[in-house]
Amino acid sequence: MALVHLVARLNAGGFQLLDTQFVNAHLGRLGAVCLPKIEYHQMLESALDGDADFFAFKGDGDPEQV
Repeated sequence: MALVHLVARLNAGGFQLLDTQFVNAHLGRLGAVCLPKIEYHQMLESALDGDADFFAFKGDGDPEQV
């Protein structure tokens, strides 16, 4: 549940990337993928250039309030 909440919070705040450091079967089922280093660095650069707010999440678990 903590990972699901974290992803909802990151989405609500406009984050573009969540680096898990590795992908296992569980994370793969949740949508995690392995990326080539160059592609990751491009995505990271874009994410760092964007605006994001970790505290933008307004929900209490209700997806309608995100």
